[in-house]
Amino acid sequence: MNSQSQDEWPEQVVCARCGVALGNDYRANAIGLRFCPDCYKSAVEEKMRERSARVYLEGRCSNCGGSLINGYRQNQFGVLYCPPCYDRIAERRGPPSTGEEEG
Repeated sequence: MNSQSQDEWPEQVVCARCGVALGNDYRANAIGLRFCPDCYKSAVEEKMRERSARVYLEGRCSNCGGSLINGYRQNQFGVLYCPPCYDRIAERRGPPSTGEEEG
């Protein structure tokens, strides 16, 4: 009989979040945990939501640190910005021109 102990079996790498077996397509975080691409993406998005929640609680723009008392804008990840920073980041420089020159 050819029996092998558990120590001789190759290590199976699994996702730290969902437990699916991983091949060569995985992402590792800063402390070495391995995630499948879907779980890694959702973990990053969760972190962004947590960060935006902290910013909202603090009432500060996540770009310049200014107060959000006069209003705020939110990007697709939930990160809060003051209106001028949001316009700069979104490359919107005010209302579109009408094509008429002021004279």
